Amino acid sequence: MRPKLKITSSTYSREDLLDHIDDAHFQKNWKVKRRYQVILFALSGKYTTDEIAELVGCSRASVTNWVKRWREGGPFALGSNRYKPTRAPALTEEMVVDLVEHLTAGLISGGKGHESIQVWLKERYDLDLAITAVDYWYSKIWDRFCKGELQDCDASPKNPLEVDLGNRQRLEDREKKRTERDRRRRQLGLVACA
Repeated sequence: MRPKLKITSSTYSREDLLDHIDDAHFQKNWKVKRRYQVILFALSGKYTTDEIAELVGCSRASVTNWVKRWREGGPFALGSNRYKPTRAPALTEEMVVDLVEHLTAGLISGGKGHESIQVWLKERYDLDLAITAVDYWYSKIWDRFCKGELQDCDASPKNPLEVDLGNRQRLEDREKKRTERDRRRRQLGLVACA
């Protein structure tokens, strides 16, 4: 049987940890909340590393890493990430602002499926995103818009004809009909001449 994981802290009490957990929950920082929960279980001294990992829903290695970080720096060591993202986000801030401007002006449909946003991103920025990525970015932008972070955008797009998908479809349909009509006229002209 594995020994119980026990850490001691003369500086931080159980109530301090509960306050940190509440703060992380209020800020919707679920990763940090989980880390504080690990420390709370470890401070109790009633659980093994495996039991804590199962209770919190993480790996055993994560539990040992977070306990080590707690011992090194307390709650502030748990609040920060030691890694940096390995790649840049697909949409830059300028792209996000431009997309919001076009969505608020009604020139792009934000409906279910987001195919029109996908087409717009491809034509405007030559950005080929999967529909799941478009859904992800749409929900992320919507959250920021609801929080008031993106409401200062201008509601006038740079070139409305370039992004009006309904107008573009009508123009394509009109061109197809015109081509078909010209083809029929040529056929009729050839038949009449023969």
